[in-house]
Amino acid sequence: MKKNPYIPFDYKYFKIAVILIFVIIVAGISYLLYYDPILSYKIKDFNAYKEDFEVIKDVAERQRQNTDREYFCIGINYIDGKSVMTLYLDDSERIELNDEEQKSLDRIESIFKRFDAIHVYKNKITFDSTNLYSIIYSENGRSPKTQVINGEEVKIITIRISTHWFHAAYRQ
Repeated sequence: MKKNPYIPFDYKYFKIAVILIFVIIVAGISYLLYYDPILSYKIKDFNAYKEDFEVIKDVAERQRQNTDREYFCIGINYIDGKSVMTLYLDDSERIELNDEEQKSLDRIESIFKRFDAIHVYKNKITFDSTNLYSIIYSENGRSPKTQVINGEEVKIITIRISTHWFHAAYRQ
């Protein structure tokens, strides 16, 4: 094949370069549109830990019955190498756990990258980490759309795990 003197490069390589650039652009746009922040922190096998979450959810519900507040926080702290739950109302108060509850809390703590608090609301309980990922228990089974963070309502992305449980990540 004779080279065209007016085209200073091989057209075959030009087509390959254009196709490659197109593929890179499409892949980049797809990543930006469909990247799910939940996937980077998601607990892989929730069902293996579901019973532990149920035990600690029951502890949180027990605390809710002892207060008239619609919202409160239970902090996860570490004292003497052991996970402890601290109820934050007007004053901080350590929540005493039995052996089963302590084992469940330790197992939950071990699967989160940074487990720091349980937020108890009127209709849901969130198990939160500092990396914008949560496991949410919804009493009515509806997927939560927002979460209050530092007094501000923030949109969240959820993936249903079971009837009442959801993976959640905060939209930034």
